Amino acid sequence: MKYAIQVSKDNAGYIALCREFPRFVATSKILEDLSQLTVKNLSAIIRDCLANSEYVSHSVEVDEARHVWHPPISIRFKVAISNGLIEKGWSRDDFAGAMGLTLSSMNNFFDIAVSTRLSTFDKAFHVLGLYPHLDVIESPGDLFLDP
Repeated sequence: MKYAIQVSKDNAGYIALCREFPRFVATSKILEDLSQLTVKNLSAIIRDCLANSEYVSHSVEVDEARHVWHPPISIRFKVAISNGLIEKGWSRDDFAGAMGLTLSSMNNFFDIAVSTRLSTFDKAFHVLGLYPHLDVIESPGDLFLDP
C-alpha cells in the first residue's frame, strides 16, 4: 500500500495532491513542510475513512511517481482488514463477534492512533481468511519528498 503524490510549484509555493483522495490538498511555501503536512493530512483522511467504515483505495501505479508515501505498517494492516470486511460484506458487529471484541475494543482496533498487537492483526486476518503479502523495503521514513 502506497500513494503517489503529485507535487507542483507555483509563485506561492508548493501544492500536493493525491488522486486516490480527491478531498486531499496540502500547500506550503517550503518543500519539507509540505512533506510533513502531506503525511499528516493523508493520515487524517485514512483515519476518518476507517472510523466511518469507508473503503480506502491505494495507488495502483506508483513506479514512475517521483513522490510516494508508504503509510506505517499498522495503518496498512488496519486498512487491509477494514477493506476486507467491506469486500466480504461483514459489518463491524460481525467482525467484533468473530474476534471476541467488545465495542470499545473494536473501535480502538480501527483507530490509527491506538497500537494493536501483531497477534491481534494475525487473528483478524485469519478470521477473515485473508493472508497479506508483505514486502520489506528500504524506506527513508514516512516522508515522501526527495531533497
